This record gives sequence, structure tokens and C-alpha cells, in this order.
Amino acid sequence: MRRLHNVFNVDRLKRHVPNPSRFNYRPIPKAIPHVLDDKGNELFIVEALLKQRQFNRKKEYLVKWHGLPEHEATWELERTSKHVAHFKKLVQDLREKTRATKATSGGECSDDPELPNDVATSSVRGRHETAASRTLDTHTIGT
Repeated sequence: MRRLHNVFNVDRLKRHVPNPSRFNYRPIPKAIPHVLDDKGNELFIVEALLKQRQFNRKKEYLVKWHGLPEHEATWELERTSKHVAHFKKLVQDLREKTRATKATSGGECSDDPELPNDVATSSVRGRHETAASRTLDTHTIGT
């Protein structure tokens, strides 16, 4: 930054000519419909609860707001969200979604039609046979 200075040769400067066609590929963001209360304050509508966490011994929910993309969801304290009319339904939906996710991604084996049973058991058998052969090899070397 020490080498930079604010002296310019005026002969080298050019006037900027805007060219809007250079940015045609960029999407135009959609305008979010604003909901106002009686006093003219902007209201935000809770669409869904995405996650739950405990932070500083207080329960928080990741709130997806109506009309906003999911990456703009915010963490809100439970006590500030309880006033929402359908809060109990949102919490129930979140719990059901969490249970369904845990059931499908749990550590239990599932009968997956794409993976035959003999493939799964052969890989397990292969591991046991390898461990048994190692034990046998060390016993043979020791005698």
C-alpha cells in the first residue's frame, strides 16, 4: 500500500460507458412481498422449523421465513418464537422429520434391494477370515 499514490495522469483516464448487456446472464432477484401490521411495521411469517439446538442452556430453532430462501434461515430463541399461532404444529413437524431422518440413517442394516445379502455377508466374512488368518500366522511363527 505504500507504493500506491493518488496522482493520476488525466490523459490516461477514460469515461465509463455502462454496458447492461454484459450482465444479462445474472438472475434478477425476486421482490419479497412485504406484509405490514396496523402500524406499518414489517411482519415476517414463519414457514417451517428446520433444526433445533441447545445454546447457552436455551433452546433455539432454525427458522425458515416465508418468501425467503432456505440459506437465509435464522436461529431464534424458543421464547421469542412461542407467540407464533402454529408454533406447536411446527415443533411437531420438526420432531417427525427428525425421527424419520434418524430411522432412515440409523446404524441398523436395512434390506436394500440394490445390495444383495450375499455381498454384504461375504465382505463381513472376508474381514473375519483375515483376522483369523493373522492370528494363525502369528501363532505359527512363534513356534
